[in-house]
Amino acid sequence: MPTVAFKTLGCKLNQYETEVVRAGLEDAGFRVVAFGEPADYYVVNTCTVTGRSDYKSRQLVRRVCRERPRSRVVVTGCYADLAPQVFAPLGPNVAVFPNRQKEKIPALIAGGLTSPEAPPRRVTRFADRTRLFLKVQDGCDHACAYCAVVAARGASHSRPADEVVEDVRAATAAGVKEVVLVGVDLGSYGRDLGAERSLAALCGELSALPGDFRVRLSSVDASDFEPGLVDELAAGGRLCSHVHLPLQSGDDRILRRMRRRYRVDGYRRLCFELLARVVDVAIGVDVMAGLPGEDAKAFGRSCALLEEIPFAYLHVFPYSPRPGTEAAAMPGQVPPEERERRAAALREIAARKRRAYERRFVGTARTALVEERRPGGAAVALTDNYLRIALPGYVGPGNVFVTARLVAHDGRVVGVSAG
Repeated sequence: MPTVAFKTLGCKLNQYETEVVRAGLEDAGFRVVAFGEPADYYVVNTCTVTGRSDYKSRQLVRRVCRERPRSRVVVTGCYADLAPQVFAPLGPNVAVFPNRQKEKIPALIAGGLTSPEAPPRRVTRFADRTRLFLKVQDGCDHACAYCAVVAARGASHSRPADEVVEDVRAATAAGVKEVVLVGVDLGSYGRDLGAERSLAALCGELSALPGDFRVRLSSVDASDFEPGLVDELAAGGRLCSHVHLPLQSGDDRILRRMRRRYRVDGYRRLCFELLARVVDVAIGVDVMAGLPGEDAKAFGRSCALLEEIPFAYLHVFPYSPRPGTEAAAMPGQVPPEERERRAAALREIAARKRRAYERRFVGTARTALVEERRPGGAAVALTDNYLRIALPGYVGPGNVFVTARLVAHDGRVVGVSAG
């Protein structure tokens, strides 16, 4: 029986697509092993969102080629799509598959065990997770000045709603308790399917399904956040009280240079509407430090906005020039050391915002999904509003909803009892 190991870099969409390949190869008779173990094939699903992501992808493939010279190395994902030429020199047994061929990898490497024309395997449960990252959309029409992912993924396109509903039915029947809807540009879902289709409409259909499960949204652009989606979140049904709204900059001039399609006032209004209407909502953001042309005043406006809005968490990224993008050729490039200094300042804000958000819930009881046990026996659970908590006294099974009372402990929030 041939063996295969997987490593995924980057986003939740990549994680879903790795599972498609994994499921297809298991159907073809492959045995999946841990990435550090000897295997006949190693599949590396790459990311190109930053220069660091490119570096990690190259280093990983180089290491596998060095340590496992007799194994085949299959490289796919966004970095492999944009720069396939960098991988072939890393080893004689490297094969590169662009994103458009990713779902055909099982057929193409299984030696005729399955047909290349067979539809990709539908994934309704991850092998090592209690949550399912479900791809409902791919591609992007935004063309942000700093982003190379659109070149790797192409134009926005959506999966049919009935197909998504079918996958959720199958997943929840198999025991999945949380379905996370993912896409490159999730908020554009449905625009290519007809006037009656939208992300809000899809969420409404999923909320009407029977079963004991919840639905979480991944990142949604503020310019795509339609009123109906706010209504669905505010209804308090299956949708988790959690929204990830990329900000990138709190300065309108920089947002224009980025080619983002919202402005600060509209973003602020959306955040405060969500805070007013969605109970205990966690709002997370992406914020970038050091886009070309960002001066001290523009950076200061970003910091001021982040301090003003009670965000739950921040993902901080120093600007990373991506070859071929508009921003890479812009004047006013910020020196790398200054980008890192600004990113460090943003991370300090992020740590304070996270602690403040957690402290709001000390003394309350929250429903949480038990995900895993860490060394030492403590269980880890995730609340609907994105608090990841330890449950040191919990001795029950995983993949169940429990009620945890939250208390402060060493500056963090943990659940001390469950039932």
